[in-house]
Amino acid sequence: MRSIVIDDTMKQQTSANDEPHLLHEFFERQVRLRPDSPAVEFNDEVLTYSQLDQLADRVAAFLRARGVIPGSLVALYLEKSCRLYAAMLGVLKAGAGYVPLDPKFPTARVLSILEDADVTIIARQLVAGGMA
Repeated sequence: MRSIVIDDTMKQQTSANDEPHLLHEFFERQVRLRPDSPAVEFNDEVLTYSQLDQLADRVAAFLRARGVIPGSLVALYLEKSCRLYAAMLGVLKAGAGYVPLDPKFPTARVLSILEDADVTIIARQLVAGGMA
């Protein structure tokens, strides 16, 4: 079994009320600390923390408008890209969980996962205004 040591110097000095508990809250802290720094890079695309946060907020709003509520599951049937990270964060900001599906999976496997997961919505494409 492998173990990892988390260095205490990585922690920010915050009050107990400000301490993030969820993944997207840790991300939002980084947005406040370094909004113009690169957050994610894939191939030739780069998104800053601020850009990624704005895109994730649009995804979250899009999902909520389509009935996604806390506890829902959203299937992400997306190619690997910077926008995939925005979709993952957007789902979390909407209070839901995501089921990642690789478009390279065989159709039978995708259908089996979707049936088992009982997802609320399937995101197939991330576009300027939200998801499709």
